[in-house]
Amino acid sequence: MLGPIMQVKISDKLTIRLAPFAREDMGAFIKNGGMQSHAVLRYLSTPGQTLESEQERYDKMRSDTPTITWGIWDDSKKSPVLIGNTSLSHLEEFPLRQAVSGSMISDSHYWGKGIASAIHKARTWHAFSQLDLVRIKSAVLLPNIGSKKALSRSGYFVHSIERNVKFVDGQLLHQENMECLNPSDDAWRRWWHSERPSRAAIEAREVTRKALAWATTNVTLL
Repeated sequence: MLGPIMQVKISDKLTIRLAPFAREDMGAFIKNGGMQSHAVLRYLSTPGQTLESEQERYDKMRSDTPTITWGIWDDSKKSPVLIGNTSLSHLEEFPLRQAVSGSMISDSHYWGKGIASAIHKARTWHAFSQLDLVRIKSAVLLPNIGSKKALSRSGYFVHSIERNVKFVDGQLLHQENMECLNPSDDAWRRWWHSERPSRAAIEAREVTRKALAWATTNVTLL
């Protein structure tokens, strides 16, 4: 299903909108290479796409109720431009509310502008303040340091490593499994119960609090 509209202020010159998109918009993901480009695909688990396969993916997404997906739109242009998508998938109710997050910016011209970090913060804010999730999971293939840093700015931290997950550019890559925990006292107790939180989790909790405070000021739920 498609998520509600969120307006995200990146800077005075750049505003991003997380909003639904239509089947006919899917061509944006393969424009100028996009989801057919090695630079975009090498750290993803998705193979190269065509317009037809992207539209099939859209049809599946519309019927996938445990998933919430947003298009990433550049609202600073005269006509909004679809540059990627982000989601909360595998939504679970039992034993605790949790989900898996993912994000993709198919237009490489938008890389390195702080957009991914802002999107993660907005999505995390929505997950914890609107959906009452306790945990969000994600994963990063090394050496995709940019994605790891962007997730870390929302309070994601590494809890385990899977070795030799994918072969890219002549080498086997490891995968770092990350999680972001709802920093509220109630969610914190539900997650850790009688166990002692790790140092990494405690440090990440403060980062998440700051990310949510940032979102309170810079994200508008429309």
